[in-house]
Amino acid sequence: MEDIYLSKAEVSYETVHKAGIRNIYDWHQKAWMCFPNRHGQKRDFLIRIDDTNQGFRLLVISTEKPSKPDWCPDGSWKTKKITEDFFEADHYDFSLLANPTFKTNGHRGTKKRVPILMENDTLDGQTMHPGLLSWIRRKGEQNGFVIDEKTLQIRRGRRQEFQAKGIAGCFSSVEFVGTLKVSDGNLFKNVVRRGIGTGKAFGFGMLCLARRMDGQA
Repeated sequence: MEDIYLSKAEVSYETVHKAGIRNIYDWHQKAWMCFPNRHGQKRDFLIRIDDTNQGFRLLVISTEKPSKPDWCPDGSWKTKKITEDFFEADHYDFSLLANPTFKTNGHRGTKKRVPILMENDTLDGQTMHPGLLSWIRRKGEQNGFVIDEKTLQIRRGRRQEFQAKGIAGCFSSVEFVGTLKVSDGNLFKNVVRRGIGTGKAFGFGMLCLARRMDGQA
């Protein structure tokens, strides 16, 4: 198994302002500073940003041990290796900040991604639009886990808008919180490393986990 590192930075609003971070694209650029000398390489790490009401918390999951970026003050950065025994549990509490989308026909037969906004599937003429529930079920089936829907909470966040190189971008933020049961250990470890859904370079897709010590979902 590849090594997996979990890093955390807890920084004040003042620190974020001084670093010039205004939106999720700025966070995306600042996260790259954790991996110096990798210009032109493909991104292979995940990030998540949460507003804690006292500042921001940046989480990074990577297979390469990151460095503390210069904009992050001493003492606010921590990195630990996720040990193999973490994955020996059957049940976990989880939080997933995601950008759920589906592909639909666009102009001249091209496919385009549109955000999923409704909780349940909806029929629009002859087209069935997937809902958030079916999206998270399908992602579980594909990635080796089953959601306990009795515990599932779906929290819609605000739209994340940004400008990148003169082009406007937007993501729809949805947080899924609950418990899950592992059905395929190898697939599950892989999704922890690789993430779920679209927008993974911009703070979406990280599966945050805590083992359930009682073994119950």
